[in-house]
Amino acid sequence: MTGAIVQRVAGTDNSSGTTISATITGVAAGNHLVVHVGWGDPVPPGTITCSVSDGTSYTAADSKRTDTVNSQSGQVFYLENAGSGSHTVTATFSSSTNFICIRVYEVSGLRTSGSLDQNFGQFQSSPGTGTDGVSSGATSATTNANDFVMGFTQDT
Repeated sequence: MTGAIVQRVAGTDNSSGTTISATITGVAAGNHLVVHVGWGDPVPPGTITCSVSDGTSYTAADSKRTDTVNSQSGQVFYLENAGSGSHTVTATFSSSTNFICIRVYEVSGLRTSGSLDQNFGQFQSSPGTGTDGVSSGATSATTNANDFVMGFTQDT
C-alpha cells in the first residue's frame, strides 16, 4: 500500500497565545495524523506539546527548528494508527507566542507503528538562491525505496 494524503485542515492565530487547535473529521481508523506547528516571534517559545482531544500525545518527529534570523520556526509531530472519527489537535506552548499556526494531515497507507524513517530540517533566508536552494544540503537518505516523504514550509 502506498502512502497518500487523505485530507488536511489548518488554523492560524496572528495574535499572541499559548495554544492553537484544529479539528479534523472523518479520520479512518489506522491512518496517521501528521502535524506541523509553526510560530513567529519570540524564538524559541519554550516547550511545545501536541495532543489529541482524547488526551493522546503526539510523537515529536524532529526537534524544534528555530530560525533566529527570520523569527520563524516549526516542529513536526505525528500520531500513528489514529482512531476513527473526529480529532481536535491542540499544540500547546509553554510561553506566549506570536503568529502561531497548525496544519494537520491525515495520511493513509503507512505502517501502524515504527513508521518514522528519517527527518531533516533546513532554514532558508532567501529560498531558492545560493546555499538556500532546496536541494542544497537538504538531504535525508531513506532506508526503504517505498518511503512516504512529506515536506513543510513556513512563512509567518
